[in-house]
Amino acid sequence: MVWFSHINHVDAPGVSITSNSEELSMLASKLGSRQISDIWRSKASTAYFEIDFGADVLIDVLAIAVLRNNDPKKTWVEPLAATDTIQHLLDADGGTPGTGAAYDSGAINTNIAPGYGYHTHIPSAQKTARYWRGNIVGTSRVALGYFDIGRAWAGAMFRPSINYAPGFLEEWGDDGLITRANRSRAEFVSRGGRVRQWSMSMTGIYDNERQSMLDLERQAGVSDQVLIGQTETGDISKDVMLARLNQITGLSQLISRSRKTMKWVESR
Repeated sequence: MVWFSHINHVDAPGVSITSNSEELSMLASKLGSRQISDIWRSKASTAYFEIDFGADVLIDVLAIAVLRNNDPKKTWVEPLAATDTIQHLLDADGGTPGTGAAYDSGAINTNIAPGYGYHTHIPSAQKTARYWRGNIVGTSRVALGYFDIGRAWAGAMFRPSINYAPGFLEEWGDDGLITRANRSRAEFVSRGGRVRQWSMSMTGIYDNERQSMLDLERQAGVSDQVLIGQTETGDISKDVMLARLNQITGLSQLISRSRKTMKWVESR
């Protein structure tokens, strides 16, 4: 079932982001950057980040995004391996940060899929918390002595009651450029990054969900990122992405439901 998280509490004014290990020019505060290439780099293979939202917020999903290899022909070391672990600890206002009194996921594999770059964790029920600590054990990074993370996300979800209609389109775009000589037709290739794109038609939006869909457009528009996923169960590492709406389209009202077509382009 598709879901949308369009407000990232990490981006709110006054949020504090710290860690127990960070390089001087690659601070944990980079976790609040909308560019995944703007990274937090630890100074050890085991470290934690801690985020203070300033007040209690509602959380349905926790996620981190890392750099990924956009060129399959390039030698690449993953910033974190699928078998490295992260422990999510949530604490409410008035509690002690890092104790996990509101929620403790235990140490779980990041399950970051090579070429995709996302770890996503969805607790079984919505949580209320002011503090989020992520304890990371980068076993794969022991020899290097550090790891990199580019974006953190904590937010509530909007889950439409009816999934997208048949015809969901998923593709990888290529920003590379190919030029050809006029006479010889020799090709000169400038390799570009790969970008994921999803197109979906929501044809079963109930009246009580129309406002949530409109709020998504009002608050995120085409300029802000939205964390979206195709499912909540199993290994969802390839079924999640940070994206922006390609354009705003109308919400068409049917007899008892509304319909909307959306194209999402990955934002990294």
